[in-house]
Amino acid sequence: MSDALEQLKLHYPDIVMKNIGKNSRAYVIANLSTNHEGNPTLACELIEAACKCGADYVLMELDEHTNPFSCEDIKNFHKLAQDNGAVFTTKSLVNSIRQISPIQQFKNINNDEDEISNDLQLAFPSIPEKDTSEDRKSYETVDLVEKIQQKFPKHELQFWEFQEISTCLPEVVIAIGIKAISCKFTLDDKSIGYDHAMSISTRDFRTMVTNIRTVEIALGTGKKDKLSPSELPCFKKLFKSIVAANNLERGSILKAEDMKIKVSDTQSMCGFYFPVVIGRQLLSEVDEDDPIFVSDFDGLQHYTHYMPFDDPIPEYIGYIPEIDLGRPINFKSPCYIIAEIGQNHQGDIMMAKKLIKLAKKCGADCVKFQKSCINEKFTSLARNRLYNSKNSFGTTYGEHKHFLEFTEEQYKELRRYAVKKVGIHFTASAMDPVNQLQQFNSIYLYYITIFYFLIVFTLKFLQLILILLKLYFKCLMYLIAVQIQINTYYSTYLLGIGY
Repeated sequence: MSDALEQLKLHYPDIVMKNIGKNSRAYVIANLSTNHEGNPTLACELIEAACKCGADYVLMELDEHTNPFSCEDIKNFHKLAQDNGAVFTTKSLVNSIRQISPIQQFKNINNDEDEISNDLQLAFPSIPEKDTSEDRKSYETVDLVEKIQQKFPKHELQFWEFQEISTCLPEVVIAIGIKAISCKFTLDDKSIGYDHAMSISTRDFRTMVTNIRTVEIALGTGKKDKLSPSELPCFKKLFKSIVAANNLERGSILKAEDMKIKVSDTQSMCGFYFPVVIGRQLLSEVDEDDPIFVSDFDGLQHYTHYMPFDDPIPEYIGYIPEIDLGRPINFKSPCYIIAEIGQNHQGDIMMAKKLIKLAKKCGADCVKFQKSCINEKFTSLARNRLYNSKNSFGTTYGEHKHFLEFTEEQYKELRRYAVKKVGIHFTASAMDPVNQLQQFNSIYLYYITIFYFLIVFTLKFLQLILILLKLYFKCLMYLIAVQIQINTYYSTYLLGIGY
């Protein structure tokens, strides 16, 4: 392998050698195969089109005996790819196909090649050639990745080559960890020739690359480090601050019962600070329902007003949940789809029923509403401020929010309608601690969603089948469910743990 790299660098000293690993983005390879038809002009068009579509690497399947291009052509191809931000190569650059194989370049190499060879012989004594009579049928399924990984636990599978037309397989394999993906590429898949029929066109290739990059962004880093543009307006409007639960004197050592988390007219510390400030001494007195600021403590001046958590709760590391929502949910089961109605019912129970029915027709497994205890969630100043928005259902913001809330009896009616008449699971978000948790306990919901700072309280207070957490923990990803926001069309990941 090292000899092959040295020969590459000797031919092209300015070539970029790139490591492919877990922390790097997926490497997309456009395999031009023989779609150039021996025409240098067509080959240049293919290379330029592949680069514009987002390819990182352009490959031609040539060797010494079937190479119609001159050395000058190959150098021009390389320069064209490099000028467009990609890398070009072909099997004609070195003598050995094994040395220049893309698989050898993009996988983690183990120096003990005999061990790899023995592993291959034990796992696959014979590998029959694939039947190409149905060239557009998908033979490789995603579970093949897991099977190969089980066969070779010492080696990390990071390369995937596919020959499909307009398929979602590339995006799926990227989501499960593949870091280099290759497919045949052509300007026109209707052109005469076997390889053209096995290739994807410019439009499909560009779509594939765009989708791959979108999946990579969606997978993220396991840490919520910034707000999306769609989240920002709601965050600014309903930013929850830590406020005093009662009159607090200067020098007081804060306990959990001394504080509440509410929407305050004057924004202060985010609710993420709740466990941070417990046990700290106040530097100034704070009246009941007034916000508590970072400046009220010593040693917190360097903190920002919004502090995302990325450390898991130690008590739950390694915990294996037992979940029962009427059918099993795990990484082998179909995705559990939750349609979040929230408060899009606008306080109208008939509208709520229509949304439940619509969610069922769209294929959702569960509908989720949102329940707030207004007095617990908002300070008196926030409740009593005038609210003259065109979307207002009251003179003050408190009246507006009260209008949008359903009673316990209405929730029971909606649950009966959803479960017995429509045939869909029904649940709701507990936005605040005591009152709605007590109500939810009497409604017999399948699960509820809570904020992370209510975990300890909730586990002591209720025995829940499932708790969904609206935060991003690295070590608690036991369940990934798609949550669809009806009428606003956005989705988020929900992380779950069982109790």
